[in-house]
Amino acid sequence: NAIHKHNLVHGNIGAEEVFVTKGGEWKLFGLELVGTWNEEHSLLKRNASLLHEFRRSALQSESFNVYDIDAWGLGCLIYIVYSSSAAKDPKAIKVSDMRACRSMPRTLQPAFMALTGTNAKLRMNFGKFLNECEFASGSDYVQMVNHLDNLAV
Repeated sequence: NAIHKHNLVHGNIGAEEVFVTKGGEWKLFGLELVGTWNEEHSLLKRNASLLHEFRRSALQSESFNVYDIDAWGLGCLIYIVYSSSAAKDPKAIKVSDMRACRSMPRTLQPAFMALTGTNAKLRMNFGKFLNECEFASGSDYVQMVNHLDNLAV
């Protein structure tokens, strides 16, 4: 959410970019593509062909939103966490497999579906995910981290 507050796009959110400390804190890495979409020589624009097809579809949209690419990545990450049979490479994940995943908590499923919609324009953004997803909004830990993030700004 902090990246998006500054109109930046991570562009590569996935299991390989997350490190979990011994204390259970999740750290996001893989920042090599981070930048604003409007930069003339944006690495994200130059490397768009490397993105999963559903991330690329967001780039091709006339009403491109910085959240669209990262929303798909977060959805893939959630799928990998809750599906023991998930491919670890987001490029190998199929939408049909994601829709069939029933091992994630019920309170997470509606937001998960909104993050991974095939229409990039309709994907849920991170702020909405944190505030409206019952799984996240009901978590004291998530709310505390979100509050601390807002204090830092």
